[in-house]
Parts: sequence; C-alpha cells; structure tokens
Amino acid sequence: DHYRQLAVKDSMTMMGNRNAYELRLQDFAAAPPARLVFVLFDVDNLKFINDTYGHHVGDQAIYIAAQCIRE
Repeated sequence: DHYRQLAVKDSMTMMGNRNAYELRLQDFAAAPPARLVFVLFDVDNLKFINDTYGHHVGDQAIYIAAQCIRE
C-alpha cells in the first residue's frame, strides 16, 4: 500500500499525479458515471517564476496552489 501511494501521489503536494489520473480514467471506462466533471488548474507564469527565481520558488508556488485547491 505504501508503494502504491508513492506511485499515485505527488510527494510535494500529496495530490494525485498523472498515474492517479490514468487509473481513474480506467475506472470510468469500466463503469462510466452518469455525470463527470473535470476541473483543471494552471499556475500562471510558472515558467517565468522558475526561470527568474529558481525551481525551489516555483515549487513553493505549486505547493501554495495545491493548498488553495485543497481548501
């Protein structure tokens, strides 16, 4: 179970990663829900933040965005 969590959760944000997304899509293909909604988020200017201030600051921006989404 520990390794499965590592495989499907981002270690920084503890949110689902691409593997989690693809597993859920397989679940939906096997048993399609009556309704389905996707919500996408984009951190504006993340490339600029990474290029200007470094990836550690970009990671902080991603982490804060994840906290906001979770709340």
